[in-house]
Amino acid sequence: MRKLIYTALIATLTLSFNAVHAQEQKLEKRFEAGIHLLGVGVNYEYPIVDQLTVLGKVQYNVGFFGNSDYVDYIASLSLGVESRYYYNFNKRVRKGKNTKNNSANFLSLGFDYMPDALTNTDSKDNIKVEKSSHLSPMWNIRRNIGQSNFSYEAGIGIDFYRIHYDHRPTEKETGLALRLSIGYTF
Repeated sequence: MRKLIYTALIATLTLSFNAVHAQEQKLEKRFEAGIHLLGVGVNYEYPIVDQLTVLGKVQYNVGFFGNSDYVDYIASLSLGVESRYYYNFNKRVRKGKNTKNNSANFLSLGFDYMPDALTNTDSKDNIKVEKSSHLSPMWNIRRNIGQSNFSYEAGIGIDFYRIHYDHRPTEKETGLALRLSIGYTF
């Protein structure tokens, strides 16, 4: 009987510790600098409720264009805000998987605005970045690289965007949204 009581007590304490430990595991506030598919940027992510965060970002994006005779680049500022729903974060915690720096799968809805500001190009053709706004629902994966502060993100979705011209009507377009980035969390 005594052995049964000790076993039950140890099992109860172990389960209680695991339940408390799982409840303590929450999404983290993060400040990150990184390199993404075509540029660099910084972002700050802040948890607002269980499994949901909001992220603000400032990026400097680069694009390339040309033909068989030349290749030019154009770079411009981008400002954005994004909501993220980490739908499998709690499952990863329960399974004992690495959730450092919010490593989990997530759905996001991002809004980005590219003003005609801090634009740079080596083109001699009077190329200009037109102002644009982007709304992008995406499916994403975020994983930490080992136990370091480096992580990667990959995602795919749809980009609904508008190009705001100065002297002609706004164009509405739809395209593919891709995310590939490596970042360092401070």
